[in-house]
This record gives sequence, structure tokens and C-alpha cells, in this order.
Amino acid sequence: MAWCCMTPRDRAALERIVECVGVVDGYVQRAGPDWAEDDMAVDAIAKRIEEIGEAAKGRRESNLILFDNQDCNGTFHVNS
Repeated sequence: MAWCCMTPRDRAALERIVECVGVVDGYVQRAGPDWAEDDMAVDAIAKRIEEIGEAAKGRRESNLILFDNQDCNGTFHVNS
């Protein structure tokens, strides 16, 4: 994935975010449509979402906005 106009730190953080999103998607796919009932899946997903939040802290907003135009059709939402 090519990133432009970013500091190495921002690039590494965004790569980590993308990696975590892929892992979360894999967890959901393996657990199936009832993933929310599987405590291990929920815990693993929550941990990755926490990692995404940590990676996003301190990043320049202009770099995070790059993801605003992404097609999120078919993704899931975790309600707090």
C-alpha cells in the first residue's frame, strides 16, 4: 500500500491500523454471524479495536481523513 506525504511514524501507525482491521475482519469471518455471542471473539475484537485507537492517537488528522472516503459497506459496528 502506497502512502504519500506522511511522516514515517504516521505511515507506521496507519499500516498498523489497516493490519488490525484485517485481523478483526478475519475474526468476524471465522466466528460467523453470531460472533457477538462468542466471548473469545468479542475479547479479541475489542483488543484489536483498542490497538487501533492507540495507533490513531497523536496522528495528524489530515492523515486519518484519508480513510473517510473508504467504502465501509459490509463492515460491522460495535456499539458501546
